[in-house]
Amino acid sequence: MDKNLPFIHPSYANEKDLKEDNQRLEFLGDALLGFLTANFLYEKFEGKDEGFLSHIKSQLVSTEALSKFAKKFEFDKKVLLSSGEEKNGGRENPKILEDTFEAYLAYIFLKKGLKKAKKIVEELLKEEIKTKIESLEKLDSKSFLQQICQKKRLSIPEYKIIGQEGPAHKPTFKVDVFIEGKHFGSGTGSSKKEAEQRAAEEALKNIEKRD
Repeated sequence: MDKNLPFIHPSYANEKDLKEDNQRLEFLGDALLGFLTANFLYEKFEGKDEGFLSHIKSQLVSTEALSKFAKKFEFDKKVLLSSGEEKNGGRENPKILEDTFEAYLAYIFLKKGLKKAKKIVEELLKEEIKTKIESLEKLDSKSFLQQICQKKRLSIPEYKIIGQEGPAHKPTFKVDVFIEGKHFGSGTGSSKKEAEQRAAEEALKNIEKRD
């Protein structure tokens, strides 16, 4: 495998009439990064629920974070772009940098194995998490969900009480949460607030799966 392949953007391949670009590697790298990040968080945050882990994962492997990782390796200087992409500022394009990083990760995995790829990812995540974990750990699931919706430019989550059971002194509430009018989660609890938190936790899982 050509060592330059992770850096061959499709625009460059088309311009130079090359047979390969970095898209296949990017596909593999994206899946590999998701797995390694999930494994890292699972081991680091024992006792944290899936909603918390999903939210942290979305922050750590965002386009913004991955483009920053790419710049640490100076991929913004190494990526091969067409003349048109060069003129349009492609070297500063976060999506291009993200794809290049993922392609490089896949290349390392194929050439040097999972252990080396894991080391690269975990070193980057440990550094990145220092700047984010303190503020993220202070947020509850409802706050997590609202942050994600704002980031994705979605409407603010809407919570609806759809049922109440049990005696007045010890009720159980059931709440559904909707985003953009679509049902994303349900939760039950001994108070409305608790039920909303449980619904938000389920929504965090589902919003991650739908991306």
